[in-house]
Amino acid sequence: MPRLPPDRPPLLPRSAIVGLLAGAGVLPWPYSPHTAHAAPATHAMHAMAGAARWQAAHLPMAPPALPPGSRFIPLVDGMSIQGLSLSAYVFEAPMPPADLAAWLTARQPALRDLWIMPDAVVLAGIADGLHWVARMSDAGAGRTRGTISALPTERHVASPDPSGRGDPVQAVPWQLPGGRLLFELRSRDDDAMVVQQVWTHGSAPLPLGEKLARELAREGWTAAGGDAARQRWTRGRVTLLVTIVPLDPGSGVNAVVRIGA
Repeated sequence: MPRLPPDRPPLLPRSAIVGLLAGAGVLPWPYSPHTAHAAPATHAMHAMAGAARWQAAHLPMAPPALPPGSRFIPLVDGMSIQGLSLSAYVFEAPMPPADLAAWLTARQPALRDLWIMPDAVVLAGIADGLHWVARMSDAGAGRTRGTISALPTERHVASPDPSGRGDPVQAVPWQLPGGRLLFELRSRDDDAMVVQQVWTHGSAPLPLGEKLARELAREGWTAAGGDAARQRWTRGRVTLLVTIVPLDPGSGVNAVVRIGA
């Protein structure tokens, strides 16, 4: 199996994270450490997705030690899930998954719970206010490839940084009136912030879409294509894409807000 590329990990669409996390309902709003602990394998899969290069100095949490000869690549670019800042790394280590699992458990107390999956070994647990997950797969030739992620169990009221010292959370310039927010993921894409949200609403898709279009136009948004079920709007340097689908007894709404370049 090929080694890690020298400059960047493989990328998966951020939309995959929204669909998997929100669809499975594994991270409610607000985030609960008990829920996260109950579904560590799912959390680990999403730590791999939505990846982009990030300067290591910007990551708030350092990964646990790996055997000599291992290498890390930081993942995620300014990403937060349910308002919690995610630190994640992809790694390769010169040790089989079973031996590496024992190595990590001995050095990181949080990685105490073990799950054996058909294609991976997963360790997870909570320590010092962080929910850790490590997912390891056999890379052949006695090597392991996988991910390690850390998600704080609580968010400072003014900061997405788990230390509580980061910049205040930037408000999203759009909310669904009368809707219930189930999931939110924030990430960076070059110089822009991208916010993906999943909402539910009590109204059926057609009247909801028509009402939403009227309200957005009244608030100064400019229509940029689409129809009542799939709307695209712009306002200044902000782009809004809204998709509305039937969800008994009302609607499900996926919104993508891009702020900046």
